[in-house]
Amino acid sequence: MAFRRSQPHRRCGIIVLLFILCLPSVARRKIMLLANLKKSDTSAEFIHQKFTAEEIQELLQYKRLKGIVFRDCPLEDNDVAQIAKLPQLVNLTLDNTAISDKGLAALADAGKLMYLWITHAKIDGSGLAAFVEKGHKLRCLQLEHTMFDDQALQLAARMSKLDTLHLNHTRISEAGLMSVTSNPRLTIIAKQFSDEIYARFEQQQREQAKKQKTPPEPADVEAAQTALQAFFDAMTECEASFVNFDDDWTERTIALFQQYGSEKLPERQSKEGRYHTSGQPEGTYGNHVFIDNEKQGRKIWLYTQEDRDFYRFLMVNENGEWKLEKAQIKLDGGWRRNWV
Repeated sequence: MAFRRSQPHRRCGIIVLLFILCLPSVARRKIMLLANLKKSDTSAEFIHQKFTAEEIQELLQYKRLKGIVFRDCPLEDNDVAQIAKLPQLVNLTLDNTAISDKGLAALADAGKLMYLWITHAKIDGSGLAAFVEKGHKLRCLQLEHTMFDDQALQLAARMSKLDTLHLNHTRISEAGLMSVTSNPRLTIIAKQFSDEIYARFEQQQREQAKKQKTPPEPADVEAAQTALQAFFDAMTECEASFVNFDDDWTERTIALFQQYGSEKLPERQSKEGRYHTSGQPEGTYGNHVFIDNEKQGRKIWLYTQEDRDFYRFLMVNENGEWKLEKAQIKLDGGWRRNWV
């Protein structure tokens, strides 16, 4: 019978396992719970794990943590209040925990927290009052599958830096949604509302914003729209004339942006060296419809809609001609640069 010598690394693994099994249960849990976490780590994820108060205190020793995910962990308000003490915490997910609005309020002590995701919790949103009182800089908040209601929505609208609010499966009503249109910065995502309701909400947001600004001159709006439409038409004609995106296509596209763009139009080109185009038969801009406008200093934002997507184009008057300076698309969380 052949005899095979045991390998050193296997012997070490067995010794470590026996050592862990011989530890008291609390010490063994702590090693297993934080076994893969290093003091230099900036993120951590815990699933189906129950924490003791001592283990929460141990977690606080990992002071570089910026993002933590807790899924199906029965954390309570006192646990969350301790987690809020992490000095670098920016992103926190609490999915299916046992926290209440008391725990939500405690998170207002996390000064650097910018993204907070809470789902499946017995929270009505009243805890946001602490964020308002402290002038917290939270930017993105998710409170889905909660009891979040219209009263809490009023609190959220008063948070100075909040720009995105995810509220699927909550108790907010259409009337509650329309009551916060005075906050032009806030984007609310809730599947219970139709596209038509969203469009009306955003239109009222713009109307409310306009009341605080001097509207652009009608003649300037007409001239700016004419200039932008000319760019749309030229791009549509250019795209229709090419089957393949070759070097000639690239040169002609860039020439159109130079012709209709302002002197400050950035060189926002793709890795292939061409400006963004859709490649669709009707062209990138063939189906855009003007829906609104807004003055920004001496410039004008022109808003368009294409199917369910919303865009805006910043137009500037250079030597008596309106030129295109910037384009943005409305995505989750607000306006994003459209050219890459």
